[in-house]
Amino acid sequence: MVERSALAKHMARIGRTETIMVEGPSKRDPEVLTGRTEQNKLVHFNTDRPLRAGTLATALITDASTHFLRGELVEVLSVSRHRTRFAVTAG
Repeated sequence: MVERSALAKHMARIGRTETIMVEGPSKRDPEVLTGRTEQNKLVHFNTDRPLRAGTLATALITDASTHFLRGELVEVLSVSRHRTRFAVTAG
């Protein structure tokens, strides 16, 4: 029941462009980067650019599962020289 609800909420994000903060390479695939939305949702995305943790970017959400979103990098908003945090909002 909870997983079905989580999947439905994540599926509703498909097609949206979300602001994400890059966390670094995925634990399972170093070719894939991970980041988090302002609502703390995990997003996996591919890029040919090396992006350091704390970089702010936008990603188009293309797929969803119960535990994460998959996206495509749209634009790098700011490159971090230091690790950065932003406030998480509900939603």
